[in-house]
Amino acid sequence: MKPDSDELLIICLPVSRGNPGGFDDNVYGPCADCGVEIQWRPHAPAGRHVCMNCAARTIEKEGITGSITMTPEIVEEIRRHIALEKATKKGGVG
Repeated sequence: MKPDSDELLIICLPVSRGNPGGFDDNVYGPCADCGVEIQWRPHAPAGRHVCMNCAARTIEKEGITGSITMTPEIVEEIRRHIALEKATKKGGVG
């Protein structure tokens, strides 16, 4: 699969009622395969945005092997999010 193309499979989280996501600037839209509402980060690469269920079916159907990759921006956001949660628990806030 080529980066930044429609061939790139972007695996996205579902949107849950009452829990829209951990980030205020998430992008929302339908899964390219089944139409369920999903969310992704604004700096995610271009590609086919799909829910986890459709991604699993596509991976199995097409025999896709290899790695699942996160962008450096997403890795850094996750690190900051975890650090904030730990700091909040230690400080007794929330």
